Amino acid sequence: KTGDIVMMTTDGLTDAESIRGARFGKERIQASILENREQNAERMVRFLYDSVEEFIQQEIADDITIMAIKFI
Repeated sequence: KTGDIVMMTTDGLTDAESIRGARFGKERIQASILENREQNAERMVRFLYDSVEEFIQQEIADDITIMAIKFI
């Protein structure tokens, strides 16, 4: 239905660790989706990827794939 969002990611996103050893996790993914739900799917993916980069503050060690589908 209009406004629904489907997002799929690899475990590289949820398992990404900060320099302190904290994982990015599902809660941060959900928060990013809610904060950016008015954006188009491409921008939602970009904001989520930027969030994980900012969170880990180092080079990404694992592959990360994010796919979003937003029904309009």
